[in-house]
Amino acid sequence: MPQKGQELVPGVRHARTRGIFAVARPLIAKGAALNGREVSRTFECFDHARDGVENFVTISGGKTTSARAMAEKVSDVICNKLGIDVPCRTREVVLASYREFF
Repeated sequence: MPQKGQELVPGVRHARTRGIFAVARPLIAKGAALNGREVSRTFECFDHARDGVENFVTISGGKTTSARAMAEKVSDVICNKLGIDVPCRTREVVLASYREFF
């Protein structure tokens, strides 16, 4: 187990590792935002067709807690590009607990 985790919660030293989670999330700087505190914590979906690159969509920003909303937004953009007119159901679908995979 990582040393810092053991310092915070000594009992974790004897626990079995069940998963590791790491994220790199680019933040969106708008206007005069120069440092991390001024950068937006929201997310934005980009259809690169406006840049002359077809069939390429990216999503940037957001937080782990907004991952489902981000998935809904990018799915809506892609479905619109494909001519699919079906509402996203990600809010209605209950995901399996991570415990079911261990």
